[in-house]
Amino acid sequence: MKNPARLALAISLALSAAAAAQSAPLAKGNILAANGIPKGEAPASSLPALKAALNGGWGLAANVTITKDGRMYLVAAGTVSRILKGGDASKLTPEEMRGVNLNQREGDLDFGDDEVVDYHSPVELEKVAPLIPKAGTVFLHLSNVPGSTEAVAAMVKKRFTEVFKEGTPTNLVVVSNRGNLLIDLGREMPGLKRFHYVVPRGHNKVKGDFLVEAPSVIYSAQGYKADGIMVEYIAGHITPAYVDKLKKAGFEVVLGAVGCGAMPSADAVAASAPEYVLAKDPAALYKALGGK
Repeated sequence: MKNPARLALAISLALSAAAAAQSAPLAKGNILAANGIPKGEAPASSLPALKAALNGGWGLAANVTITKDGRMYLVAAGTVSRILKGGDASKLTPEEMRGVNLNQREGDLDFGDDEVVDYHSPVELEKVAPLIPKAGTVFLHLSNVPGSTEAVAAMVKKRFTEVFKEGTPTNLVVVSNRGNLLIDLGREMPGLKRFHYVVPRGHNKVKGDFLVEAPSVIYSAQGYKADGIMVEYIAGHITPAYVDKLKKAGFEVVLGAVGCGAMPSADAVAASAPEYVLAKDPAALYKALGGK
């Protein structure tokens, strides 16, 4: 017969391990740096910001601009248009994209004689592609659709084939609010994980401003054959019960939407238990969740 003291110790250690696992924080790779981690004069979406997230073991959620020549820049199309004071970001050539300084705002090209601002142009996917397989989970939000969804899906497949020589990384996820694009991406790349991008609020003449409830979000995501849902966090609306409904419908959930709305607090994350969460400061959130 086994030693009762040893048996009791083994049971105690097992229970302690189980309790630790239940209370463990979200994995670093599932905490998504929103457009990277800005460093000093290097803003969000810059190469240093993206590298800080990818090399730091964090996940990443980045907006992407697709240009008509098939390149994919890790910056929101709207950001580029604002810096240039208008225009279609998808029509920019590589040379023109290199002329965009992410430290500029609203087309202001005059920083003053005494002001020196670091120059950071948008980063094309190829430049960070080698870092992605070793990083946490990387979500690419397609912020523009320069053409039919069928054509854009084919462009994405072609670019992924060009920059990922050993195949699309398994930790890479594509996100879009365009349902037909998600469907077409699934046809082009059956193994690619695709998440439905949701801003759960709207406006029409009948209802005025309104919030979208979980069943409607689930219905759309199911129709788009999405693997998961990236949902903008709205305090008081995106509750633990809301997230639970999405999860019970079979979807992985990202709490927070890149480039849109507020970031959830540590308390909201702990209560909702999503698979992934966006953060402006991943290290601070990880620490607040109990990580070391």
